[in-house]
Amino acid sequence: MKIAIVAMINSFRESYSIVSILKEHLKMLLANGIDIKVLIPETCNRDAQKGILLNPNIEWVEICNKINGENFKWYNYLELNSTVHKSFYKEVNLVAKDFEKYLNDVDVCMLHDILRQSWYLIHNVAIRKAQKNLLNLKFIAFTHSEPLEPPTKGSLRWPISAMYEPMDNTIFAYPTSAGIEKLAREYKVDIDKCRVVNNSFDYFNYMTEEVRLVHRKLDILSPDILIVYPTRLNVNKKLEKIAMIAGALKRQFSKSVKVIFCDVEEYSVNTAVYKSFVYNTGVEYGLNISDILFTSDIGFTRGVSHETVINLLTLSNLFIMPSISESFGLVVLEAASTGNLLVLNENTPALKETGMNLGAILIDFDDSNVALYAKGINDKLEANEIIKAKTVVRQRYSNEWIWENQLKPILRSLGQA
Repeated sequence: MKIAIVAMINSFRESYSIVSILKEHLKMLLANGIDIKVLIPETCNRDAQKGILLNPNIEWVEICNKINGENFKWYNYLELNSTVHKSFYKEVNLVAKDFEKYLNDVDVCMLHDILRQSWYLIHNVAIRKAQKNLLNLKFIAFTHSEPLEPPTKGSLRWPISAMYEPMDNTIFAYPTSAGIEKLAREYKVDIDKCRVVNNSFDYFNYMTEEVRLVHRKLDILSPDILIVYPTRLNVNKKLEKIAMIAGALKRQFSKSVKVIFCDVEEYSVNTAVYKSFVYNTGVEYGLNISDILFTSDIGFTRGVSHETVINLLTLSNLFIMPSISESFGLVVLEAASTGNLLVLNENTPALKETGMNLGAILIDFDDSNVALYAKGINDKLEANEIIKAKTVVRQRYSNEWIWENQLKPILRSLGQA
């Protein structure tokens, strides 16, 4: 399968929202082995083209944006009775010729705001003209602004009416379900021709390569509960207590739970034996071995960077610290500041004091069965709207989720993917 993306952007500045959306779509497509070409104006300023936009697997095509040696002037045809500029149809023909030339080897074309924005009217009419000779090409027309209400009185004249016309072999996409009915009205199509494709938030844009490596070993985006514990691999840190609570949360509430120990190995501890004990405890209480990751097992025997710890705490939603050897516990402040529910050892004075100031759950980790506290922890997680929102963003608005649940099904419905 080969997909083309039409994005008539003037530059690759990150403040340009379509650029951000384009980058995330490119990541999804490249991650799934899809051949891509991107069509942009020949006058697009490419000085800020970097990162994913320089991937060698992307074919870039520059579309005509000049006539008689002068740049096209894009007019904003907001008035329904507007008259197009003198050279409009000449420009349409030039652009349509390029569209037909460069889209004849692709299966699906993704249009970004081309049918919606009035300043893209040249491209709107041009793609419709080119489509007449691209009979097998399927389209996904993304609208990134609020859909337009079609006029209720009078009739629209062509080409202004192109902003309100259906298009053959096309699925119309909008970022939220709230706009789907209005989208269908704008283009005079049945609602089953409209789909939701949310904008995604890629945490990994702002995180270290170490975090990406962790994610390749353990899924850190989809778990209902993600626990991160930076620690020395020492029996006083009570890692098994975390495994116990995590297992109880998974078993009692049928939630997906993952635990990451950002550990630093100590020579005084038989690490293989202690890790095995932690794994076995987790399994006994409800985890699978694959639910637990020690970062020392993926090459970080001296620990991951502090930046990576902060990144992982930004993703996690539950921080448990059963340690009996703390003078203050700076990581508790880091966990709190990154939006985690805190569960601390009430028998460690420093943790109890800090926890009382931060509204933490304080429990007796000397209890032989701390799994009994799982219900109270789960209740707090469910009641905290900020933590719930943080978790939903991580799970529901990732590139992976949007690809699997929204974009891939559209391609499948078009006979692709």
